[in-house]
Amino acid sequence: MKDSQNGFDNSGISNRTIWEEDGNNFSHWDHAYGEWMGTWNDSIGAYDNINWSNVQWAIQVSNDIIAKWGTHNAFYALEPLNEPWWSSDLDVLKTFYRQVRANLKKANPDIKFVFHDSFIGTAAVWNDLFDDDDMENVVMDHHFYQAWYGRNDSGCPTGGYEEAFGDSSTVGATCLDFYCADYTNANQDLT
Repeated sequence: MKDSQNGFDNSGISNRTIWEEDGNNFSHWDHAYGEWMGTWNDSIGAYDNINWSNVQWAIQVSNDIIAKWGTHNAFYALEPLNEPWWSSDLDVLKTFYRQVRANLKKANPDIKFVFHDSFIGTAAVWNDLFDDDDMENVVMDHHFYQAWYGRNDSGCPTGGYEEAFGDSSTVGATCLDFYCADYTNANQDLT
């Protein structure tokens, strides 16, 4: 995303990156800002302005993808923005999502519209994104980055899933179990 949707280094840019004295490492978590929406002002915890030009650019990129691939048999879903950061202006983000989805529905109503929840996975925040009778082919994407926090009795990462969901038979923990099998068996002779 132009000017970064979250300011993280894995978004293609790390805004305001500060290099450490050794010249090989950098810090950015304390000053990683998703400035695709505008200029972030950390002292007030809000954007100084909204960069509607960037938002429109992102809509146009989505439109270009839809125009090129929207009727292709292999085109199953579109997620126009991965991991917008938790301090995103939600009104602007929802406006962006609504516009892209409207364009997608017009081109091909059978394509799934996937939106990332900006790390705010509560229903109260997202229930008004679309009308109740307009949820067809809408998927909410939530990234629960807890895989490396905590271990169960087998030494597998639980990431808080057991605490959140009760036991390791839930989907999230089961996914971790698959990983854990690879992780714990990596150095064992399985023949």
